[in-house]
Amino acid sequence: MTTAPDTLAVDHLGNGWYVVDASGDPVTGRYSFRAEAEIRLDKIRRRAASKVRPCLSCGTRYASEGPHNRLCTPCRRADISPWAP
Repeated sequence: MTTAPDTLAVDHLGNGWYVVDASGDPVTGRYSFRAEAEIRLDKIRRRAASKVRPCLSCGTRYASEGPHNRLCTPCRRADISPWAP
Protein backbone atom coordinates (compact mmCIF):
# COMPACT_ATOMS: atom_id res chain seq x y z
CA MET A 1 0.00 0.00 0.00
CA THR A 2 1.40 3.37 -0.98
CA THR A 3 -1.06 5.49 1.01
CA ALA A 4 0.18 6.98 4.28
CA PRO A 5 -1.72 5.38 7.19
CA ASP A 6 -2.41 8.75 8.81
CA THR A 7 -4.47 9.80 5.75
CA LEU A 8 -6.75 6.75 5.94
CA ALA A 9 -10.25 6.76 7.42
CA VAL A 10 -13.34 4.56 7.68
CA ASP A 11 -16.29 5.45 5.47
CA HIS A 12 -19.64 3.98 4.48
CA LEU A 13 -19.79 3.40 0.73
CA GLY A 14 -22.83 1.80 -0.88
CA ASN A 15 -23.61 -1.36 1.04
CA GLY A 16 -20.69 -1.59 3.44
CA TRP A 17 -17.86 -0.05 5.41
CA TYR A 18 -14.41 0.45 3.93
CA VAL A 19 -11.03 1.86 4.87
CA VAL A 20 -10.56 4.69 2.38
CA ASP A 21 -7.69 6.97 1.40
CA ALA A 22 -7.77 10.78 1.35
CA SER A 23 -9.52 10.83 -2.04
CA GLY A 24 -12.27 8.48 -0.78
CA ASP A 25 -11.11 5.43 -2.74
CA PRO A 26 -11.35 2.11 -0.83
CA VAL A 27 -8.05 0.47 0.13
CA THR A 28 -9.63 -2.61 1.73
CA GLY A 29 -12.50 -4.92 1.01
CA ARG A 30 -16.06 -4.41 2.27
CA TYR A 31 -16.93 -4.90 5.91
CA SER A 32 -20.49 -5.39 7.16
CA PHE A 33 -19.90 -3.45 10.35
CA ARG A 34 -18.08 -0.21 11.05
CA ALA A 35 -16.26 -1.82 13.98
CA GLU A 36 -14.66 -4.38 11.63
CA ALA A 37 -13.36 -1.61 9.36
CA GLU A 38 -12.06 0.32 12.40
CA ILE A 39 -10.16 -2.78 13.56
CA ARG A 40 -8.62 -3.16 10.10
CA LEU A 41 -7.60 0.52 10.05
CA ASP A 42 -5.98 0.11 13.47
CA LYS A 43 -4.00 -2.92 12.18
CA ILE A 44 -2.83 -0.95 9.14
CA ARG A 45 -1.65 1.91 11.36
CA ARG A 46 0.11 -0.41 13.81
CA ARG A 47 1.90 -2.23 11.02
CA ALA A 48 3.10 1.09 9.60
CA ALA A 49 4.42 2.19 13.02
CA SER A 50 6.28 -1.07 13.61
CA LYS A 51 9.94 -1.43 12.86
CA VAL A 52 12.93 -3.40 14.04
CA ARG A 53 14.29 -1.95 17.27
CA PRO A 54 16.79 -3.14 19.87
CA CYS A 55 15.36 -4.35 23.18
CA LEU A 56 16.24 -1.88 25.96
CA SER A 57 16.94 -4.77 28.33
CA CYS A 58 18.96 -7.35 26.35
CA GLY A 59 19.76 -5.54 23.08
CA THR A 60 18.19 -8.22 20.87
CA ARG A 61 16.64 -6.73 17.73
CA TYR A 62 12.91 -7.51 17.35
CA ALA A 63 9.82 -6.24 15.49
CA SER A 64 8.48 -3.50 17.75
CA GLU A 65 4.88 -2.27 17.47
CA GLY A 66 5.95 1.33 18.07
CA PRO A 67 7.85 3.61 20.44
CA HIS A 68 5.73 2.35 23.37
CA ASN A 69 6.94 -1.24 22.81
CA ARG A 70 10.65 -1.24 23.70
CA LEU A 71 11.15 -4.65 25.35
CA CYS A 72 11.22 -7.94 23.45
CA THR A 73 8.67 -10.57 24.49
CA PRO A 74 11.09 -12.71 26.56
CA CYS A 75 12.28 -9.66 28.54
CA ARG A 76 8.71 -8.43 29.04
CA ARG A 77 7.76 -11.83 30.47
CA ALA A 78 10.85 -12.17 32.65
CA ASP A 79 10.38 -11.58 36.36
CA ILE A 80 13.19 -9.22 37.31
CA SER A 81 11.84 -8.44 40.74
CA PRO A 82 14.53 -8.55 43.46
CA TRP A 83 12.01 -10.54 45.57
CA ALA A 84 11.43 -13.21 42.89
CA PRO A 85 12.36 -16.73 44.01
